[in-house]
Amino acid sequence: MDRKTNLFEAVKWNITVGDLVKIRKYDINGDRSYLYGIVIGDKDECQIEMFPYVNVFVFASRESIKCYPNTLEIISHFNT
Repeated sequence: MDRKTNLFEAVKWNITVGDLVKIRKYDINGDRSYLYGIVIGDKDECQIEMFPYVNVFVFASRESIKCYPNTLEIISHFNT
């Protein structure tokens, strides 16, 4: 049985390369802030953490970060 296939079937996450997203971040005091970016990679799974993630290019910092489903909100879905 392919574990990755089962994970992607169990977690419904309709996100694709090119989607504009809002990233929720928390600082050490628990204050929430938001960053904006674009998805630059397909869904993948970190074997150690066992959760799906996507790579997102953050506009403000101009860097790529790994984001999990609980931190992202899709602003604009890219249709192919």
